[in-house]
Amino acid sequence: MWNFFNRGRKRSWALHQKYYEESGYKHFQGRYREEIIRSLRSDHRLLDAGCGVDLEFTREFSSKVRMAIGVDVDPFNQIPSPPWAVRADLGDLPFKDDTFNIVISMSVIEHLDCPEKVFHEFSRVLCSKGKLIVQTPNKFDYVSVIAHLTPFRFHQWILWRLLGRKMETTFPTRFRANSKKQMISFMKSNGLIPQEICLMNQYPSYLMFSPILFRLGILYERLTTKIEALAQLRGWILAIGVKGKKNDN
Repeated sequence: MWNFFNRGRKRSWALHQKYYEESGYKHFQGRYREEIIRSLRSDHRLLDAGCGVDLEFTREFSSKVRMAIGVDVDPFNQIPSPPWAVRADLGDLPFKDDTFNIVISMSVIEHLDCPEKVFHEFSRVLCSKGKLIVQTPNKFDYVSVIAHLTPFRFHQWILWRLLGRKMETTFPTRFRANSKKQMISFMKSNGLIPQEICLMNQYPSYLMFSPILFRLGILYERLTTKIEALAQLRGWILAIGVKGKKNDN
């Protein structure tokens, strides 16, 4: 069985090279990074919400700002400071009001039990005119639909086999704020003005065990990218919101 997976992955990587790398494809995290870099200034304070145990993005952007702090509910690996790491629940952030100029969050929103509390905290700790940049899976994408319909243990196993992700770093998904409509609603109800809600795709990484399924995934990705009427089926949501002034409507 494992030989089947390995052979399939090898052939799928060859297809990935042809259809993505050689065509100048930009990784789905590229737009997220670009938006953050475009928004940062050297005097800014940045919060990376749900930063992960290695503080990947916190570390990446720490040299570009005055202060960078990563927050996660899980214990951190041994990482020297700065950047600073704080263990806390995103629904109860241990920071004063109006502390940060920018809050970023990658692949976190889909795991939230109570997104209303978390968006409230994002807004509370942001300065006036501060910016929230989040990227999260779209719940109408086929990967999210399958995740919603299958047991959590299956998610852990398949991600371990396909992507080499440790089982303990895979968390249950809720998808309670993972549509364009829901994202706009949670932002507006917590004093954040939606600036841009972008739906975008990535290469079909979860189908790389089978060249046939990988080709079908490529077709799905190309059709939903090209045809705007199918935009709601794209894989990812990049949401950007700005905190309004207290007297803003």
